[in-house]
Amino acid sequence: METKWNDQEDAALRGLSMLAQLIYLRVFRRHMDYATGTAGLTYRIDYQTICDAVSFIPDPGSQVRRWTPTKGEVRATIRELERVLPDLGRAVPLLIEAGSNPHRGYLGDFLKTIYPTGRR
Repeated sequence: METKWNDQEDAALRGLSMLAQLIYLRVFRRHMDYATGTAGLTYRIDYQTICDAVSFIPDPGSQVRRWTPTKGEVRATIRELERVLPDLGRAVPLLIEAGSNPHRGYLGDFLKTIYPTGRR
């Protein structure tokens, strides 16, 4: 699976929390349908899949403890990606909630924000 992001997205990611950048790139961008500009249509994205994708599992014998974000941390991070941050040069959100529900999971729309002209 190939994951791509453009200069506009890269600039918009600057200044966000490391967790926001990781969730955006490892979960939403990685599973985006490039034909529709939406993540979560063909691959279910929910809190558990997000936690699994960004958890830290140390090497055996490491002194560093395992870490997994809480549901609250994931929820707050998704909201961070949905906000417009003009002071960081981000005039549009990186992610738009697009009809999520508990059965389907999170649907995120990139088409209007990242590809405003419809070009991919």
